[in-house]
Amino acid sequence: MKIGLDATPLISLNGGIGFYIFYLLDELIALSPQDQFILYTPTESGDVAYFKKYENVQIRVISFLKSCHSLWGQTSLSFFCYYDRIDLFWGTTQSIPLCYGKRMKTVSILYDFVYLLYPETVATIKCLFQRLLTRRMLNQADCRMTISLATQAQLLKRYGINCDLVITPPCKPQMQQKPLDQVESFLQTRGLQYKSYLVTVGTLEPRKNLSLLVEKYLTLLEKHSPDK
Repeated sequence: MKIGLDATPLISLNGGIGFYIFYLLDELIALSPQDQFILYTPTESGDVAYFKKYENVQIRVISFLKSCHSLWGQTSLSFFCYYDRIDLFWGTTQSIPLCYGKRMKTVSILYDFVYLLYPETVATIKCLFQRLLTRRMLNQADCRMTISLATQAQLLKRYGINCDLVITPPCKPQMQQKPLDQVESFLQTRGLQYKSYLVTVGTLEPRKNLSLLVEKYLTLLEKHSPDK
């Protein structure tokens, strides 16, 4: 089987989507040595080069129209999916080619609906593209995946479509708990005390609602002692 995917999120692993796709793909390739994987990308440099070590992986660079990912995905990417006679396409960017051969099956994965909730944080062309074509791509996909039950619920609420599968993000293999003495030493260098701080991981964007998070944290501090 020939499996194609949009490898754009793998060029630079600096966000949740990139790491999510990276670890899933790494496992999938190792578990499917009989299948051929074609990674479509505007450039073969960056973190995507990691997959060159696999004999059943081909990185196909498509530079035409790469400056506009939404257009690139529906033209250049779509053409090469047909040219390479792809059997299964994995849409890693909430987008699948809308024009392709009948033999190709498609899997669409959804992370969020930021283009509806916080359109001001999304590039204009991408936001317009997703607003106009997301429903059509979801209806056309042979399989719809979400990364959480919350996204699944939003999909049903906003489009009346249920997903076929929920695959939550895996933990990084290198994540491990530090000894308490190392944690306390690290906190002291930053003027913090154990159990008297809040940690959140995410980008500084309005949709992360960090202001509400801080507000709730302060409310908890008023009601409960940090030592409890």
